[in-house]
Amino acid sequence: MLSQEESVEIEVLLKQGMGVREVARRCGVSRNTVRRVREEGSGRRYQREARVSKLAPYLDYIRDRLAAAAPDWIPASVMLREIKAQGYSGSHSILRAHMAVMRPAHLVDQVPQVGDSLRERQPMLAPSVRPSVELGHTPSQSMRISSSNQTAFQPAGEACLISARSRSRCSFESDPDEVAPS
Repeated sequence: MLSQEESVEIEVLLKQGMGVREVARRCGVSRNTVRRVREEGSGRRYQREARVSKLAPYLDYIRDRLAAAAPDWIPASVMLREIKAQGYSGSHSILRAHMAVMRPAHLVDQVPQVGDSLRERQPMLAPSVRPSVELGHTPSQSMRISSSNQTAFQPAGEACLISARSRSRCSFESDPDEVAPS
């Protein structure tokens, strides 16, 4: 959207007798924009004043209630019931957004984060802290055996080994210790 100064500049250049293409080139806008400003003339649109929020009359009450409840926190659903009784007609999401900004820093840390256990509300162990089980073999030794899917490269009756890490195929007939790459 053009600023008021840009619109006035376009109008002045047009009144000086300059063509649409020349004005568009000088101002760095499209020809259609210049035409639109020419057709609108002095009836330019201005930005409207900001509207008052539906929650604005209740913000002082909300701040007072939250201060009175400190160090505890009042949930937005409870606050919504209280201000609806006073005549509030807005939505729950507007209230939640305003209350999230008002939430004290020491309570923000108590909000469950990604990775928190939902049942216990205790953080889960980080991947580096989680207990691990030593399997006793390297990733190149771990294989998946599949004899159900026959492919063009796998003769009937042979099992197919697929490395869990590299997905390279090997096949064997009877002895899994004698694996030959295919």
